[in-house]
Amino acid sequence: MLFDSPSPVDQRAARAICSACPVLVACQGWVGRMDENEDPGGVCGGWTEFQRVRARRRQAQLKQPPEVTTVAKQCRLCRHLKQPDQFYRNADSPDGLRNECRNCYGERRTGKKATA
Repeated sequence: MLFDSPSPVDQRAARAICSACPVLVACQGWVGRMDENEDPGGVCGGWTEFQRVRARRRQAQLKQPPEVTTVAKQCRLCRHLKQPDQFYRNADSPDGLRNECRNCYGERRTGKKATA
């Protein structure tokens, strides 16, 4: 269902109605496949227009990650200077890489100290 009102109160009410809808997932899929110029506006699929624009931009960033041009990078946890291939990619970072190296990231996720 589509609700078109600029009022935040109306948008919250519309999102509450959408959250209980039995076809919510199908509706989100339908509106999620639209380009920005096809977007109906308002609340649709439980998402506001702003949320849909932000999701589309995020999806576009994930499809085209920034080019990694860093020669070496310092891990923010272990403070070692390492090659870019020792870091996972992060589309939100200016250099396209996470701030922590793969070893430190793995340690943090598992709680175990990495060997080597």
